[in-house]
Amino acid sequence: MQSALKMRLEVEEHTAAVLEGQSRIANWLYNRLRRRFRETQDPQAARVLYPERGLRNRIPALKPERPFLQTVHSSVLKNAALRLSSAIREYPKSRRGERAKRVGGPEFRSWKRKGFSLHYDEPWKGFRLDGQTLLLSLGIALDGATGQRKQVHGSTRLAEPLPDGFDPGKVRQLRRRAVVLRRLHGEAVRSFSSSGGTGHRD
Repeated sequence: MQSALKMRLEVEEHTAAVLEGQSRIANWLYNRLRRRFRETQDPQAARVLYPERGLRNRIPALKPERPFLQTVHSSVLKNAALRLSSAIREYPKSRRGERAKRVGGPEFRSWKRKGFSLHYDEPWKGFRLDGQTLLLSLGIALDGATGQRKQVHGSTRLAEPLPDGFDPGKVRQLRRRAVVLRRLHGEAVRSFSSSGGTGHRD
């Protein structure tokens, strides 16, 4: 059984700006992959891109062309691609009447209208709770002093303790709602999903 818990975070101005940048990059990737799919006319290439993980598998080839993608954790990038793949697969189902609610094809996403969630979907990969402090891995950057690549981290603090009975060890996913973060004067909402019994342009 899975349950979700939404927690308000205290976010410093610098951290908020960094996370906003991460959200923008994930949004850019979604639109870039969407355009790549729409421009694909070769049926053989379409068969490669259409499966659930086809677009996700395009990300490594994009990183040398767009180094800024390396500054975002791989889980976040992966889930941006999987989100698009899901939308692509649901559209023909809707046209065939296999969905209760009709949906259109995936559209261009305007980040200004709605921020892009940062989704860490693997248990404790890219995030960690230390008491009321949430530690995040944000990708790779160059160290200005040494010129070496280094892992970048960020941290925020839960505005209140976790509720009684919630076992942090069973947290399985972390999702940040970027649209909430953008203009809440240093506060953000994240949701923890736990399993078990606890509640840029081109």
